[in-house]
Amino acid sequence: MRKRDDIPTVPHTLPLRAPARLAQYKAKAAELDAIAAKHGNADRVTDWRTCRYQTFAAPGGGGAWQTEENLADGGSRPYRGSACDRAYYCDHWPRDWRIVGSASDVLRAEGRPRAADECAWYADAFGGSVIVGAVLQLPARNGYCGYVPATYNTDCAGVTVYPCDRHETKEEAARAAGEFARATAERDREWRARDDARQSVDDARTEIRTARAEHSALVREMQTARTTGIRADAICRALHARLAALRDDVREARRAIAAAVENYGPAILGGA
Repeated sequence: MRKRDDIPTVPHTLPLRAPARLAQYKAKAAELDAIAAKHGNADRVTDWRTCRYQTFAAPGGGGAWQTEENLADGGSRPYRGSACDRAYYCDHWPRDWRIVGSASDVLRAEGRPRAADECAWYADAFGGSVIVGAVLQLPARNGYCGYVPATYNTDCAGVTVYPCDRHETKEEAARAAGEFARATAERDREWRARDDARQSVDDARTEIRTARAEHSALVREMQTARTTGIRADAICRALHARLAALRDDVREARRAIAAAVENYGPAILGGA
């Protein structure tokens, strides 16, 4: 679950004229589409407007703070982090905050190549999307700049920033962004695995119901044939073999459900 070499480079937001800004947005959109096509999502078309950096707004104006429930680990364990870890979800990159670059680029520029390899992580088991760390620069105050970490998903629009976790140097913010990217990717993989397990439980239940219905129907037909005196040994042997196979299917489905419960707890069974 390590980084990928084709992670898009986060553009800088230097003062540009309108045509240059438009070209920058379109280039970013094309870059995201190229990555999506490389990984099987050739139909994706990114509107350049989603790459335009919007103002970092208060909740309800283009973004939202992470809820207290989501601060818990998957909603099942109490949150043990600090208030600095609270995320703010933006629909677009903040326009008033300068994007320094990806955390990997920042650390490489600072001469930290090994640390740069820890700043982008796969968000699923198939390597389809990557959580990438980034660094944003706050407007200077009293001549001093501040930096905050951020993360984004290569398969989604928008960005997650951590405005309460402020740093004096780009390197510190980049290291924090890499850690946030790792934790976010790990959480996303766990959620996806839990969803897959829940789906496997539903499929196993459906298989059990189908096998039981077929088993009951075959037993009734065999009982009817026995009472009418019909004797067909070859057909009986085939039916008995089918009944045994159906019972095996039910046992296998039950084992799959038991494995899901063992890994994720009884809550994976839902209300059924």
